[in-house]
Amino acid sequence: MLGLTTADANGAWSIQPVNLAQGAQDLLASVPDASHLVTFGVGVVIDDTTPVEAIYTQVLGRVADPAGLAGSEGALQAGLSVAAIRTITADSVESETDIGQIYAATLGRWVDQASLVKFVQYLAGGGTQAAVRAEVAGSVESETDIGQIYAADLGRWVDQASLVGFVHYLAAGGTQATIRAEMADSAEAAAAIDAFYAAAMGRPASSADITGWQQQFAAGSSLSTLRSQLAASPEAATAINARYIAELGRPASTGDTTGWQQQLAAGSSVSTLQTELAASPEAAAAISNTYMTDLGSGLVDHSQKMTVAAMQMADMKVWAQRS
Repeated sequence: MLGLTTADANGAWSIQPVNLAQGAQDLLASVPDASHLVTFGVGVVIDDTTPVEAIYTQVLGRVADPAGLAGSEGALQAGLSVAAIRTITADSVESETDIGQIYAATLGRWVDQASLVKFVQYLAGGGTQAAVRAEVAGSVESETDIGQIYAADLGRWVDQASLVGFVHYLAAGGTQATIRAEMADSAEAAAAIDAFYAAAMGRPASSADITGWQQQFAAGSSLSTLRSQLAASPEAATAINARYIAELGRPASTGDTTGWQQQLAAGSSVSTLQTELAASPEAAAAISNTYMTDLGSGLVDHSQKMTVAAMQMADMKVWAQRS
């Protein structure tokens, strides 16, 4: 039993319980009448937090330190209001730094002056640091940043379910840098890197290639940078040259190489290069010249010339299909 108390003429009563834990509690109260006890449930919330302790928790997101608590309690006793102490705390260097760090963690930038003033006033008026973090996490800027991380690392915009999950993660104290690192290290990012190597180099990416680019993605690089660097690489130039030799029987000129490197950077692939070379008039002429060299030029009979021409056309189609 917690204790006994007596109701006043209006039926109001109170009791000073001891040894009850903080938080919500369900109690039973019994009232005697002429013949028996009437028992009913009472729901209470035990909270022995002082106003100053609440200010520290809500505005600064931490427990009040002994020195700060003593100073603020002394100011209260000297006549300063709780509202004034809250305003002073909200406008402190620590509070403003906390807001800036929320911006840095959530948006990857420091807070602008207008937003700082807005949130200082919000905290002074009764708002909480947790609510500030939640608002910044759910902002258009935050959601756009998450989408851009997806676009940079995965080559697509963020899906709705992932967006909601990451907004909640940021609101709970997560960071944009961690989201970027998680996306960079994903299987989807590895597959995108491998696809870019296949397009620009004509080969799969090695484990070292994938790991190296995932580290660069985590540091802020992107698939578009990867594509540009691969397209401009000596290996891509070698791949282009090899396909010119295979399809046209000659090395690629400087202009050929530069032109195709630009196309690779814009999203084309060495397989597209090979297909276009195989279907080109130059490839057809190369096949024709090969036939004329192999068969000789002594075909004076008209029917023989027609037969050779038909064979040339048929083999041109076969070569184009093989390529």
